[in-house]
Amino acid sequence: MSKNAIYLLLGLSFIVVGGIVVAEVLARPQDIVLRIEGMHCEGCVNNLEGYLRKVPGVQKVSVEFLTFTPPDGGDPGSAKTEPVPPASGDPTADPETRPAKAVITVDGWSPPKLEMLLKAVETAGFTARPFEN
Repeated sequence: MSKNAIYLLLGLSFIVVGGIVVAEVLARPQDIVLRIEGMHCEGCVNNLEGYLRKVPGVQKVSVEFLTFTPPDGGDPGSAKTEPVPPASGDPTADPETRPAKAVITVDGWSPPKLEMLLKAVETAGFTARPFEN
């Protein structure tokens, strides 16, 4: 075996030069979650997913409309899921739009910057911010 080698073991990468470990990197994919505003339909979802997939370093994209279960007096059998209304307090918000959650899996070696993802969302015609529970 040579003095300079790269080893892969259990998903942990490290570089050995002359028998000394000089770098250790965990290159696991990461998820970035954004709240998307301004979407109307599944066509909007497909459009946004296409723009996000073009960002270098993006491995996978999943976009879903947000829903919630309104309180109904405690009968668990009668709970139904309804769309979440658009962001409140925004005078420019279209009442026909629904917010969505985008989960973007990015490369662990060179993940795209958040600004690049937000720009892709804007280019697709929507607005985004980091998702907060």
